[in-house]
Amino acid sequence: MAFDADVYEREVLRPVRVGSGALPEDLLTRYGMTAPLSGRALTEHLRAVRSYWTTKSGGAGGLSRVCKALLAADTALAKTGDLASDAFWRDAARRRDQLRAELVTDLADDLRREYSGGVTEQQLERLPDRYRPLTPAQRREAAAQAGLRLITTIELPVACGLPEAKMRELDGKLIEAGLKSVVAFFMPDVTAPFTLIGGLSVPGSPSLKLGRPVLEEAKEDAAALGNDPASQARRAVLRLVEDGVKNGGDLNRIALAHFAHVLSRSSGSGHAFIVREATSRGLHADDAEVLAASLAGHTGPAPQLISVQEVRDLLTEGRLHAAQQALSSIPAETEGHHEVAAAVAQAQAKVEDLLRQAATADAATVEGLLRRAGAIAGDDPAVIGMLTRLPPPAVTDLSVRSSAGAAELSWRLPPTGFPDVHYRIVRTSGAPAVSVADGATVTTTTATRAADPDPPPGHGVFYTVFATGADPRNPDAAWSPPVSAGHRSLPPVTAAKGRLRDGSAELGWRAHPGTVRVTVRRGTDAPPRGHDDGTEVRGDHDSCVDGGLAADVEYFYAVTAWYRDEASREHAAEAVVISLSARPRVSRKLAPVTGLSVERRGTQVLVAWAWPKGVVLAEVRAGGGPHRISRAAYISAGGCLLPMVDPAVPVEVRSLQADTDGEISYSTPVTAQLEAPAATVSYVVDVVPGGGIRRFLGRGRARRVTVTVDGPCAGDLLVVAARGTVMPLRPEAGEVIARRSLSGRGFAIDVEVPEGIGRRYWLRCFVEGAPGTRLVDPPLSTLKVD
Repeated sequence: MAFDADVYEREVLRPVRVGSGALPEDLLTRYGMTAPLSGRALTEHLRAVRSYWTTKSGGAGGLSRVCKALLAADTALAKTGDLASDAFWRDAARRRDQLRAELVTDLADDLRREYSGGVTEQQLERLPDRYRPLTPAQRREAAAQAGLRLITTIELPVACGLPEAKMRELDGKLIEAGLKSVVAFFMPDVTAPFTLIGGLSVPGSPSLKLGRPVLEEAKEDAAALGNDPASQARRAVLRLVEDGVKNGGDLNRIALAHFAHVLSRSSGSGHAFIVREATSRGLHADDAEVLAASLAGHTGPAPQLISVQEVRDLLTEGRLHAAQQALSSIPAETEGHHEVAAAVAQAQAKVEDLLRQAATADAATVEGLLRRAGAIAGDDPAVIGMLTRLPPPAVTDLSVRSSAGAAELSWRLPPTGFPDVHYRIVRTSGAPAVSVADGATVTTTTATRAADPDPPPGHGVFYTVFATGADPRNPDAAWSPPVSAGHRSLPPVTAAKGRLRDGSAELGWRAHPGTVRVTVRRGTDAPPRGHDDGTEVRGDHDSCVDGGLAADVEYFYAVTAWYRDEASREHAAEAVVISLSARPRVSRKLAPVTGLSVERRGTQVLVAWAWPKGVVLAEVRAGGGPHRISRAAYISAGGCLLPMVDPAVPVEVRSLQADTDGEISYSTPVTAQLEAPAATVSYVVDVVPGGGIRRFLGRGRARRVTVTVDGPCAGDLLVVAARGTVMPLRPEAGEVIARRSLSGRGFAIDVEVPEGIGRRYWLRCFVEGAPGTRLVDPPLSTLKVD
């Protein structure tokens, strides 16, 4: 076969020029032979190849240098043997075959060390110069000896409907949620290695697929999530995935594209490292090999190294962890690398300082410290974990009262940065609960009041309230310190009534099942003042008859239920008074009550008035049905206690009296209204989420003011910034930088402190236009900025 100069240049000279420059050890390859030649054919071939070298060596460039080296090697080789003899080239062919056999063995060892499951044709083509003598078939033979399968790569980047910036955001939110892949987000129970190339496949679970049903199920689950950092991150993951689907992607391609995005950051770390990273995230080794090989052979526009500006953006977004990862992929000689590296280091130092302070801080300040750390490194697993384990502050103002046999509890939560708080109420006997696992759980609620409908009557118990900012069903949820209150339930008798007949009083009532006995004491013209006052009237558990009564006397019967505690000691419930009178009544126009007043008494209202002479019954209306109360019951209770009423609804009281025929006479009504309560306004000042790092880049003066309004308030909230070290005591002492109506239940407002205020300043809120409003400041350390 004649010497082909073009093939020789392409297959021999150019690989030498672009490689290490070493000439091929295989002499047949060096001289452009595919097999040993002999006779005239050998002579013609040597003349042609040497002529080619001579011609090329006279030019310029890399090929000229290679040909000069070949000519020099040819001269040296001619001194050691007869290149024109057939035997020389047959011996060269034997040495080539021996060399190739050794190279196949060496290559198999190298491939076994470098790759774990498979190798691509492209990777076999891009071997070091040492393996250049091997044919493609011999290279595949070496791969087979190494136990590697030949891999067909996939096209990168994977088109999934999410641009690179959104994919980076998706990865960051998965990290915040504590997840390693999109598959783990939709199928948290999958533990076996799964494949994604060609669609999701889980060994042993052929029905598991990534499609519309799992997306809809995830949307339903998201509706029940709380507002802790991990839950917020999960909602963000769902939003980004939905965007990808809307833009033409599907869940399988999004999941595969996320793996390609994550692994591209490690594309310079070696094949085995990339495969280990992929399998550690749940991907099957076969898919991991394909992705690693595809990244190694990728020549398109992506994956792309992150720019210095993108690192700055990540810092500004409060994603320090992602910024550190991105910075590691930027060459140190890149313009701006030194400055952004210093900003990353400074942010890391600040986070570490905040975490050190939080480790020894008291409960009142640890939340603020951790939230400041979260504003800088909201994607850092350590910070996320500490925020997730952070409990809300202990509740305050816990009170317990009896109502119709139930125990009603109410409490307050101090100002906190937790958007959603759940409360668990635990009932114990003997001692207060110290953990949510103690005693019996009464209820779990998001309201600041609860009721135990059936507390054990007579027994002393403790009610303890715990608070958490996480899902209360999570066994790892962090609960606040306990706050307890003691209570003894002593339900009075109910449905008490009586009537006079032929000089006898017939009384009846209903007693709680836990009642051990009921006593009845009779008084004349006034209720008995105690358990020993008046005359004892014997009866049954739910009724009694009292005879021999005079016709013109008003009688008062105090009915008392008694209970035993855990030590068998008796305790009396509040007495219920029944008034009866045998005086004849004549229908007539009654005098109205006078001096009507309506006042708050905790969660109830006290309605009080002066009774007209001779009137023993009154009817009270407060926006609902009528409530009748006797003069005796009024005197016993010190007034008429009603559930809390709407201040906008007037309370109406009328005297009433029934004559001997059962006809009822009413007085004209008298009305009064409950004075509207003074509102309580509390607030928390914190760094704007995602903006905490601005201060380290010299740009951050943004703050978020979260306001809670307890009760109606018609005033405005003023946010005032005041320079210096003295806290402002009135709005005029600083500059009003924001104003907001307090007509709602609460809100959050972001403010930017003007540069003219200076570096050291106070940020404090005031209420304007609502006299009497109670303003609760947060800890002073959160108001002062220096």
